[in-house]
Amino acid sequence: MAEKFKQIPVPLQKQILIRLAGSGLGLAMLVLILAYRGSWQLMLPGIAIFLAFTLSAWLLFRKCVQGAYAVIRGQCTEIERTGIRKKIKAVYIQSEDRCIRIVTQLQKIRKLSVGDKLIIYLAENTPVYDHDGCLVIFQIIAAGKEW
Repeated sequence: MAEKFKQIPVPLQKQILIRLAGSGLGLAMLVLILAYRGSWQLMLPGIAIFLAFTLSAWLLFRKCVQGAYAVIRGQCTEIERTGIRKKIKAVYIQSEDRCIRIVTQLQKIRKLSVGDKLIIYLAENTPVYDHDGCLVIFQIIAAGKEW
């Protein structure tokens, strides 16, 4: 299983590990509640968090091992930012002959600027919309810079 995990691309590995960390948080909540002799009603949120994050990590791992994801490589041509805090709202990527707009919070890609080469991972069944000659994607699994 460790060999299969090492074959998965690094941004997808990070997503799996983030989800496992959330699972660990739920388990830690459960242990703390048990240590303080809490009632069973207080244990339910810890159990729910643990199960949700564990299931999410397992499903993503299985999807990655099966290769059931699509990869988009391209160059960043434009970045839309919010008005006040200047967070990234949308990123435009030029991939081959198509313009692709990613409308989602990218996972803290450091110092993202116009001209950077990006790699975007998305599920095979992700809906892609066409708007003004640009493909629009609202859901991605992971993103990273290519060097």
